[in-house]
Amino acid sequence: MSPTGYNAPYGGGGGQQYGYQPPADNNYYYNNGGFQNNNNNNSNYNNNVNSGGVSVGRRATTLGRAPTRRIVPGANSIANASSNIQRGRTLIRPDRYQEPPPLLTGKPTASRSLFDPWVLFSRIVTFWALPPMLKAFKMGDAGSLIGILGWQFNVSSAKTSPSFNPYSYAQVPGTDVTNFFGHGLDIPECINTGNSIASTFLAVNLNPCESGGNACIAGELSAATLATYGLVNSTKQVGFDWNQLASANLANFFVIDGNVLNMDPYIQTYPTAQLNDPLDAVIRTILNSSWAEGGRDGTKMFFRKPEYKAAINCLVQKYRAGHIDKKTTGCFVASIILICSLAVVLAIVLARFFMALIFSWFVSRKLSRTPPPAP
Repeated sequence: MSPTGYNAPYGGGGGQQYGYQPPADNNYYYNNGGFQNNNNNNSNYNNNVNSGGVSVGRRATTLGRAPTRRIVPGANSIANASSNIQRGRTLIRPDRYQEPPPLLTGKPTASRSLFDPWVLFSRIVTFWALPPMLKAFKMGDAGSLIGILGWQFNVSSAKTSPSFNPYSYAQVPGTDVTNFFGHGLDIPECINTGNSIASTFLAVNLNPCESGGNACIAGELSAATLATYGLVNSTKQVGFDWNQLASANLANFFVIDGNVLNMDPYIQTYPTAQLNDPLDAVIRTILNSSWAEGGRDGTKMFFRKPEYKAAINCLVQKYRAGHIDKKTTGCFVASIILICSLAVVLAIVLARFFMALIFSWFVSRKLSRTPPPAP
């Protein structure tokens, strides 16, 4: 039975519809003819690289053994130039390692101490509200949102079944449960990718219901199914930050131009590399990145070749779990500079315009007035 949810919003809340577009702040559409930006905004990718003053050197060699390959900070610096005439290692430059730019609204790196003023004040004020009391009155901190195709669904009034219990997955807000529902078959962007090579990729033709495990045990993904479980679309999208992508629970998640994709069904179906599928190699290269907090961004790799670019819309429709909702400091500063520059330019243009009007209406006639006749 084919899913019907791609022609109407899920749960009556403005869910994902046919012709999906990424979020408003990242509203791009990909085709074989070029890159279109529906918001007429340029996408700026800024990397702020702060390199430390660490140089690379090595110990002096001795007869009978190979030179030591240990990195010695500052060994080849200018300060040691008089006592060190060795040639530095040029192939490995750890001093050029690019640290990830900090998130503007990222989570605090250090937990609050018990003796922190705010923590101490909150403990004193709420000493009477014991956890058993809160649980008895259903006032705990239990999560109430799950994610389906990147949209947040409220489970506060959900119904359970022997095969699917939404409350058990809402303990971590935004947990992606899309794979419990039948989806991903009749997606127009997958049926016609516009590229003959892209249409042969396994990730494009995969039926998520065949991945095993808990796949599609809750029924077809449709408005009727969601109403049966009492799941209400909050019309808000699930947001991730880069630190979350480093979690072991999200090992099969990666990013394409701000869209977070859940590749669990694909990896469960094809646990080993598929040698005859180029897209499989790209996906596994991204997922196996050693730096999960930023290395799982596959935007650059997917835009290198037209067949990968043609598959983006299909992958987003089929595997989307949310989007990156945090801006880095570099992007935020770039936006501020752009806005300030635009304000200055508009101020100059408007000032000259109004000055021209004032001159034309009030000043020019006085300058061209006929002088009075001489007595």
